[in-house]
Amino acid sequence: MATASSDFQRAPLYRWWHRIQDWLSWRKSYTLVPVDRQRSGVLATHPRPSDEALLRAYSDSPFPHYKYLRLCARIASLDYNVFVQRANGEPERLRRDHPLWRLLDEPNPALDGWSFRFLTELYVRTIGSCYWRVVADGLRVPRELWIYPPMWVRPVRRRGALVEYVLRGFDGSQARERPERMLWLRTPDPLDPYMKGLGDMLSIATEIDTFELASESDRRFFQNDAQPPGALVVPGQLSKDERDRLHDEWHARVGGPTNAGTVPVLWGGMEYRQFRQGRKEMDFIDGQRFLRDVIITGVHKHILGISDDVTFANAKAADYTMAVWEIAPRIPWWEHYYRRIAAMFDPRLIVRLENPVPEDEAFELERATRGLAAGALKRNEWRIKNGFEPVPDGDVYLLQAGILEVPAAEQRSAPAVASRSGMHGQPPNTQAVDRAAERVPSTVGPDTPRPTAVKQLSERDIREILLVIVDGDLLEDLRGAYETVMASRWRDAMEEVGLDVAFDATSPRVLEYLRTQAGGRIRRIDDTTREAIRDQLQEGIAAGEGIRDLADRIEAVFEEAKGRRAVTIARTETIDASNASAVMAYRQSGLVERIEWLLAPDYDPEEDDGACEAVAARGPVPLGEEFEPGVAWPPLHPNCRCAVSPIVVEEEEQERATATRRKGRRERPRWVGEERKQHITALGHEHARLERLFAAKIKRAFQRQQNTVLRKLRELGKP
Repeated sequence: MATASSDFQRAPLYRWWHRIQDWLSWRKSYTLVPVDRQRSGVLATHPRPSDEALLRAYSDSPFPHYKYLRLCARIASLDYNVFVQRANGEPERLRRDHPLWRLLDEPNPALDGWSFRFLTELYVRTIGSCYWRVVADGLRVPRELWIYPPMWVRPVRRRGALVEYVLRGFDGSQARERPERMLWLRTPDPLDPYMKGLGDMLSIATEIDTFELASESDRRFFQNDAQPPGALVVPGQLSKDERDRLHDEWHARVGGPTNAGTVPVLWGGMEYRQFRQGRKEMDFIDGQRFLRDVIITGVHKHILGISDDVTFANAKAADYTMAVWEIAPRIPWWEHYYRRIAAMFDPRLIVRLENPVPEDEAFELERATRGLAAGALKRNEWRIKNGFEPVPDGDVYLLQAGILEVPAAEQRSAPAVASRSGMHGQPPNTQAVDRAAERVPSTVGPDTPRPTAVKQLSERDIREILLVIVDGDLLEDLRGAYETVMASRWRDAMEEVGLDVAFDATSPRVLEYLRTQAGGRIRRIDDTTREAIRDQLQEGIAAGEGIRDLADRIEAVFEEAKGRRAVTIARTETIDASNASAVMAYRQSGLVERIEWLLAPDYDPEEDDGACEAVAARGPVPLGEEFEPGVAWPPLHPNCRCAVSPIVVEEEEQERATATRRKGRRERPRWVGEERKQHITALGHEHARLERLFAAKIKRAFQRQQNTVLRKLRELGKP
């Protein structure tokens, strides 16, 4: 067979050679290892089978095909998520409309994401390597991924350095690509780890050959073997009628599958003489089973559909073994190469595959549940860990004293409550437990400082506590919520003007909005939190309170922050981010010149003394100008739920408009009548949904701040 280099030098001859090979091997009468080179198995053979021969064996031989089909399909079916690493070190899931998501779901027009992953895993497992070619746009952002088997790629080196790749297409054409646009995925060959890949098929090449040759021999036996297994020896000479009668009687008695194993009775001096043993006696079936088991090593038989000796218990164990030893070890390998693709978009992006071992997930859930029951996790911490939204009264610990929610005042008598089981020889304090059951639950838990002595904090200590609330951390916590709100309204705004342009969270306008406008308001939120904590600490110190009482004051500050304050912040920030995104979309469209102020569907003038109604009554303003000084779009005040909408030119006037944009054109709202009412209602529902999402995010952010402040207070409160 032609070598890889000759494939490129004689492409037409190579195609004709493949056609001849396909014609010769259509009955699978091929061999991976030349017979004249076979000495003691594949370890002593030379030359090694080509990649084309190994892949053809996968296509034609049943058990390698079943084995790698199951393995590669399982890898290709693994779910994955894309995260962005924030400044605080916590990953946050990337929005679905990011170009990296689209690239992973649809790598190129010919292959979807599942087929692309399947082929990649198949090439690497069978022949040891493959190549990814990255096709980028003018901004060097990847837009397509193509996969190449190694025999289609020829690296070109000059003085030992890789300078380019020569690629062969399926039609024999050639192309050249730079090294930085090619990724070599492989399982290293220990004999040449830097230049070659090594797959599984090479190690079972002799067994595949033997299995195929034995199967071919068996097929030819049934087609061509005319040798009878034995004969009836009759003394003397029989007439033709006697021979026919004897033949018919013998066939009727012992012939056919229904009479197999019956004992014939011979008479008149006849005897039966056997010429050779049957194929069953030659242990042909056992030999085939042995070869099959060697070939499918690593995948249990029941996974391939062979259930002759499979029970539920060993089938379940086989699924676990395959997940642990065949699937899970491949996840870091895949994440490594996906990370290289993600870095071409943003170095902070991370691609993570799901855990294929379900027992691990069950263990994590069981551990979290036990932590909840033992008082190590709060209710909301358990809910967030397991994918649930936090509940308003969920920041409490469950303690093992009868699984009661123990308030702070009762937890100060913790030794008495714990002595319920007779600890330290003390009688159980049942009155304390009964009082705890009647009290309202508190948010005190393991993070609450409980020093053994009282220490008064100084002004310097207060400054250190306030410094743990770092400017920028809250914005990073809420960045994903901002981007979700802006992406949702961007899509709606583009639909309003009849365009289809994807939202880009990395655009300069979005980044500038987050840095200046949103960032400034978030800094004021942090300042408000610091001032509230400072006031409470100073009041507590002046009253001579200890660390425990000061912790209660801090918790009260954050309880208020996670209540009405969080709802107000979420509503105000959602409306601001939504309308800012709409204005950006109108500007980019180039079709909108004026915008109007839309009142909320259930607007009540008494809520703001009619301020928003007065702004809306003044009519639309040119895009880019302000409705009021300092107000370019809603909100006008905290808890404002108004929005903006585009004004468009009448169609007939728009058609006659010249490049100079002459004056005097008629304008109308984008919607009129019932359609306008439905649009405003739908927009209000969407804002309410986004507001709930934002509120959940900011409550978690406040909870993180609370834990940080309490830890610092506990550190400074140690005597």
